[in-house]
Amino acid sequence: MDQIPKEPYKRERKVGFGGDMSVNDEDEGRPSSLPKPTMMMASPARGSIDVNIRGRSHSYAPLIMAESPRDPVPMPNAYKRKRTLKPAYSTKDRNGEAIPAFIGRIAAYCTSEMYELAELYDYFCHRGLTPTTTQGSVMAELKGSTGLVVFFTYGVVVMWGLTVVEERDLLGETDRFRVNPVGEVEVDDLEYTFGEAAKIVNDRLVMDDPNSMAKLAFSHAIAQSTRLSFFEDEVERMIIDTRDLPMQMAKTGKVSLSRAELSRRMAVLFIEKSNVNLQSGVSDVPDFIWENQQYERFYTMVRQYLEIPSRAKALNNRMIVMQELFDMLRSESQARSAERQEWIVITLIVTELSFLLAELVM
Repeated sequence: MDQIPKEPYKRERKVGFGGDMSVNDEDEGRPSSLPKPTMMMASPARGSIDVNIRGRSHSYAPLIMAESPRDPVPMPNAYKRKRTLKPAYSTKDRNGEAIPAFIGRIAAYCTSEMYELAELYDYFCHRGLTPTTTQGSVMAELKGSTGLVVFFTYGVVVMWGLTVVEERDLLGETDRFRVNPVGEVEVDDLEYTFGEAAKIVNDRLVMDDPNSMAKLAFSHAIAQSTRLSFFEDEVERMIIDTRDLPMQMAKTGKVSLSRAELSRRMAVLFIEKSNVNLQSGVSDVPDFIWENQQYERFYTMVRQYLEIPSRAKALNNRMIVMQELFDMLRSESQARSAERQEWIVITLIVTELSFLLAELVM
């Protein structure tokens, strides 16, 4: 087997969203079978991009700008990382194996309850791209770069081969297609490269099939994991809000929670359970995988690596415990209400007897 070429460029990243990322890329050492990634640049004269599609020249506004003066998606304290990229500064890893010459970035963002896929498709078409639609997703390969983006109907977008700045610009461009934006955007990231066998180790995905359909299969599993992470954080916040209630019940025999507030929390919990198990698609195998079983191995590999089935089961178990807590509190609230009603009846009877006795005495 040919020796893997020496790493030809260096990456510098800062932890946290919005950190600077600079990449110096040279042709030397790059495999000839891989295309050189290029940045989409705007024409200095007219601010447009000239491309040739099927022998015809087109000019359109850039989809991703290197710098964007506006940022409609709230950034401060709204983004957080589940993983930190491990930049390759040497030609060998800890096991002494050569590091691939090309290492790209995969980022998944859970930004809203859902995306308007039909409007996204029209948006990409108007930009001069050729988007691909499957049930529940819209995919587009960005011209002038190695980038690829996949939007899913349940509010997650997966981006391949873009920098953090490009990702933020794209999120800003597509902000208007979000439905019910979330308060805190969930972010997951990985690395990807190409090799002889598909595998994933230490958050680095090795692909043996570089076509866009294979990336779509991987994206389905990554998007489901990101959506599940969002639900995990939501349930964690609910647990934090209610963890003092059992202790109050044990100390005082009652809790400082009104019946209306208890009913509200039970409704929120039911919505979360419904989203996880019925509406989000986290637990279901996508129709794209059923219809294209040659890509099932990619989807299954990432799904198992990210532990989606076990995490979904653990999340359901936590919600079951919370449901049991709310059921206990509701029973206690009903008992207190029944006890109050009994005392009201007793008070009325005593009052009526008092009047009768007063009439007899008079």
